[in-house]
Parts: sequence; structure tokens; C-alpha cells
Amino acid sequence: MSTKPGVCKHFEYFQAKGFRELIAKRKVRKATDRIADVLSESLKQLLEGMLTIDPNKRLSLGELDGRRSVWDEPWMKQLNYPKNL
Repeated sequence: MSTKPGVCKHFEYFQAKGFRELIAKRKVRKATDRIADVLSESLKQLLEGMLTIDPNKRLSLGELDGRRSVWDEPWMKQLNYPKNL
């Protein structure tokens, strides 16, 4: 996907409608399922946070005080990663 204006229709759709709308519309490659139907809610939440266009609202890696961290998301917590990576 390119972020250069006019180059990628998927990015423009993502920018206008958001991550949830994009995955609800798009199908899994070589399948009939929509992407939204095969991802767990916790994974959608993680990806949405990581792909937020506004960097001030995007998930951090835990180094910024006051912002949600990737490591605190339910999908990451289920993996039982140690907190001190």
C-alpha cells in the first residue's frame, strides 16, 4: 500500500472510512471470507491501534507515558510476552 495521494485506492478508502470499514469490505485473498470475519476482536483492536493515522493516537511500544501500549492490548497479553522486552 502506498501513502502517496492518488496511488493506492485502498489507502484512500482507509483514510476516509477507517480500518474497520476497510476490513469489512475486503476479502481474504483466494477466499470468499471477509477479512473482518476471520480476525478476532482483540486482533482487530490491536491492528486498528497500530494503524491509526494520527501518530498521537497510535499505539506506542510502551516508551511514551500516557499513551496506550501495544503490550497492554488483549491480543498481546494472551501471548504471555514478558513485560521487559
